[in-house]
Amino acid sequence: MDKKILALIAIGVGLFLFAVSMYLVAQSDTKIPEKTYANFTTPESVYQNPAPATVKKEMPKLLPTPEQTPKTIVQPISENKWVVTLTTDKWFDTGIPVIANETVNISQSGSSSNPDENTLVKLGEQIYFNKDGRQLYTFEDKGVSPRYRETIKLKLDGRVSQTVLQIVIENLHGKCLDREGHKPIHDASGAWAGKIKQNMLKKL
Repeated sequence: MDKKILALIAIGVGLFLFAVSMYLVAQSDTKIPEKTYANFTTPESVYQNPAPATVKKEMPKLLPTPEQTPKTIVQPISENKWVVTLTTDKWFDTGIPVIANETVNISQSGSSSNPDENTLVKLGEQIYFNKDGRQLYTFEDKGVSPRYRETIKLKLDGRVSQTVLQIVIENLHGKCLDREGHKPIHDASGAWAGKIKQNMLKKL
């Protein structure tokens, strides 16, 4: 083919491509019709029903702490006398020692004989209802072991929430049956109980 003809064809193709590029540039500068913007208009329903405001959650109110039940108190008056403020229906160990050949009198505070019918008493495995001016005996001649060592345990029977008791212990040395050589045993038990009582008195 003649070189002149090829040159003319090349020039024609170049002009065509130039025209196409100019057309595309002109199209990119064309404004978007107003209808297009209208499609993005915020609908009235959004203004009529705005999003609900964020609700702050209130912290739950703390309930008041219930009053604590008063504690049971063991108050020594002398070496063999105590006042106990009892406030529980569970067995409470007073720590008051009892040995062989003693009497234990438990009554309403301020009285030596009036019983407190709402109280139960426990010595060792024996449980007593505190009625009829409760007086307990741990006499050796009634079958109690000379080695007997216990502490008084008390509890309410559930009908009341508190009671005040007076406890008096009397040691009867004359009940000791020393014919079997029990005196050293009683002396050791007496020393054991005496040490506990003195420690209780020191807390006054």
